Amino acid sequence: MLNFGGQIKKRNFFFLVKKVSFFLVFLYSHFNSQTSEWVMFQADGRKVRCLVEERNYVWVGTDGGGLAKLNKNNNEYIIYGTWNSNLPDNSVLSIAIDKKGTKWIGTRYGGLAKFDNLNWKIYNRYNSGLPENEIRGIAIDSFGIKWIATWGGGLLKFDDSVWTVYNTSNSGLPENIVKAIIIDRQNNIWLGTFFSGAVKFDRNNWIVYNTSNSGIPNNNITSFAIDKNGSMWIGTKVGVANFDGVNWKVYNTWNSSISSDYIFSIAIDQYNNKWIGTQNGLNKFDGVNW
Repeated sequence: MLNFGGQIKKRNFFFLVKKVSFFLVFLYSHFNSQTSEWVMFQADGRKVRCLVEERNYVWVGTDGGGLAKLNKNNNEYIIYGTWNSNLPDNSVLSIAIDKKGTKWIGTRYGGLAKFDNLNWKIYNRYNSGLPENEIRGIAIDSFGIKWIATWGGGLLKFDDSVWTVYNTSNSGLPENIVKAIIIDRQNNIWLGTFFSGAVKFDRNNWIVYNTSNSGIPNNNITSFAIDKNGSMWIGTKVGVANFDGVNWKVYNTWNSSISSDYIFSIAIDQYNNKWIGTQNGLNKFDGVNW
């Protein structure tokens, strides 16, 4: 999950990540100048998999290096790992923070961790309703319900007491590998699958968007982002698609200046710029210029 925006001492604060990079890079753009300051934070030589902003902090999930809490004001950080905390696995693939400030942390092998800044609680396939321990995405809706994307176990709904599993055998979900998740302004859940396209779930109905019935250029969905107009941006392995609810537009190396068709991540800042992490670097798109 990528969140851009926020302000620190009259500066815009953006944080940029590419999944194949070994570093997390911060960009401070000053309001009163045309210059920017780049600050580099090394995540113990590990790949950065996810991050989320919480006021003066950024929580960073790494692939094998644990969970880092980075102070944006002074760049000091704390790392939580299996060696010094109850984090069940050092590969952190997803993070979400609820309204109480509780962190929900999805891992590769250890299931789901709940951390309230003091206590840890672990949910896995052996002690909860989780069907799989690999958590690829977590989204929290306006009701506080956690929606959890798993690798092979489908979609999970958790209301802090009851687990509900949605999979190919009991729902309209076209496959059980869910790689990406986002919730739109209407509280619809959008899911990115490995080979079946994007799925929109309105709590009752399932709509599948794939290469045969929509403008999606590829059925392997890597990421989502929603712009200020409510338009969806969908990352795939062969370009990024923009869907406004009616029309589709695809950007790739054939029809735009994007640096690669393989999209890893997308985020949108407060000025509606699209920041797109690709296999060949980071792209900024303002709607006209790359």
